[in-house]
Amino acid sequence: MKTVVFGGTFDPPHEGHRHLLQSVMAHGYDRAIVIPVKIPPHKTRDTQEDDFARRLALTEKMFADMENVTVSDLENRRGGKSYTVDTLRILNERYPDDKLYLLVGSDMLLSIEKWRSFEEIFRRASIISAARRVSDISKIHEYKDYLEKKYNCSIIIYDIDVVELSSSQLRSPMVRKIDRHNREHLSPDRYAHVLRVADYAAQLAPIHGLDSYRAYIAALAHDCTKYMDDRAQLEYFEKNGIRLTADELETPKIYHQISGAHFARKRFGIEDGDILNAVRYHTTGREGMSRLEKLICLADSIEPGRDYPGADMMRQTARTSLDRALLMSFDRLIEFIKQRGLNMNEKTLKARDYLRKELTMTQTEQILDTAVKTIYKKKGREIQILKVEDITVMADYFIICTGMSNTQVKALAGDVEFELSKQGIEPLHTEGYGNSTWVLLDYGSVIIHIFYKDAREYYKLERLWADAKELALSDFVKDEGDKTDEI
Repeated sequence: MKTVVFGGTFDPPHEGHRHLLQSVMAHGYDRAIVIPVKIPPHKTRDTQEDDFARRLALTEKMFADMENVTVSDLENRRGGKSYTVDTLRILNERYPDDKLYLLVGSDMLLSIEKWRSFEEIFRRASIISAARRVSDISKIHEYKDYLEKKYNCSIIIYDIDVVELSSSQLRSPMVRKIDRHNREHLSPDRYAHVLRVADYAAQLAPIHGLDSYRAYIAALAHDCTKYMDDRAQLEYFEKNGIRLTADELETPKIYHQISGAHFARKRFGIEDGDILNAVRYHTTGREGMSRLEKLICLADSIEPGRDYPGADMMRQTARTSLDRALLMSFDRLIEFIKQRGLNMNEKTLKARDYLRKELTMTQTEQILDTAVKTIYKKKGREIQILKVEDITVMADYFIICTGMSNTQVKALAGDVEFELSKQGIEPLHTEGYGNSTWVLLDYGSVIIHIFYKDAREYYKLERLWADAKELALSDFVKDEGDKTDEI
C-alpha cells in the first residue's frame, strides 16, 4: 500500500494544506496519514495540552471529508519533541508492508539536510514535495537532482497550482482584525461564504500572477458591511460624506460594496488602493478592472458554495482566463437581473462590454501581444516582429529577440511560456532549452526565436526573411526608449 505521511504544526490548518494533499493524492496513492506535531524541534511554542488539542481538532475538521485520509495524534501520544525520523520508525513498524511517502513543503525540502538523521529518513521513505511559491519551482527541481545524486534517495516533485498563503499570514493582525469583525457582525451563512471566497481567491491568485495574501485580505473584507440594512447603509453614507450617483442610489443591493471599501480603510487600516477597489467593485465590476478586482468579483460569484447551473464551467474557465470566466459571470448576472425586472447598474453593463471587446482579440493577436510585452518587460533586446504569412507556410508571424546571456535567453523563454500558459495557451513545440543559445517556441501561427547575442549574429535569421513585413515595436509597447542601462 502506498501511504502518504503529511506532518506539520497546522497552526492553523488552511486551504493550502488541503490543496497540496488533494493534488498529491490524485496521483494514485492509497491513503494518507496527517500528523500534527506535538512539540516542533525548530520552533518555540506553548506546549500545553489545550494547544495541541486545538490544532488537532482544527486539522481533523479540515480533512474530515477527504477519502482515505486520517488524522493521527501519534506524536502527542509518543511524547517529547517531534522528530520526523522517530515518527517514520514507528510507522515502518506499524505498517511493515506499506511504502511510505513523506510529504513536505518546498521550504522544508530545501532545508532537509539539517534535519535529524535525514539520511535515515531517505531510507525509510520517499520524499514528495511541491512548490509553496512560484519562486521555489526551479529551486526544488535543482535540489531534487542534487539530493538523488548525492544520497541515492527518491524525491518526487509534483507541479501543482501554487497557493501562496502561509500559516503566519493567516495569523497576521490584519487577517485577525477583519475575521473578528466578520464573526461578530455577519450571519453564520454570510461568514461561511466570506471564508470560502477568501480561500478560493487565494487559490486562484498565483495561477494568474497575483499575490495570494492580498487576494485573501480583499476577499475577507469584501462583505464587511453586509450586515447593515438599506437604511443603515444610507445613514452610513450620510455620516461619512459619501455621495452616491443616481444609478447607485437606485441599486440598494450594491450599497455594501461602496460602504465596505470606506469601512475597510477606516476600521481595518487598509491603504492598498487595489485592495480597496476590489472591495468597491466586487458586485458591479467596472470598465478597465485590475486583475485583483476581476479576481475578487469572480471569486465572489463562483466560490465553491455556489451551485447554480454553469458555475462548474466558470470555475474550470477561471483556471486559464479570468476575463473569459468573468464575462460568463457578467452575462449570467445581467440575464438574471433582466428576468426579474431588477435595477441594472450601468457599471456592470460597461464592464461586460469592455470584456467582450478585449476578448474579441484573436488568439494569434493574443500570443503576439503577450509575447512581445513579456520580452520587452523582461529586458529582451533587438525585438523584431515579422509578418511572414505571405512568404512561408511555417507560421503567420515570427518574433525574434536577443538575450544578453544564456541564462537570460532561458529566462525570457520561460517567462513567455508562463504568461501564455496563464491564458490557456501552450506551445506546440519547444527546442533549444538545453544550451540556451537559440530557444524556439512554436505556437503554430506565431514562432518565437530567442537568441543569445552571438548566435543571433551568426544565424542572421532576420536576413533570411528580409521580404517579410516588419511590425513596429511601438504597436505593442508604449515606451520604446533605449534600455541599455537596464541590462
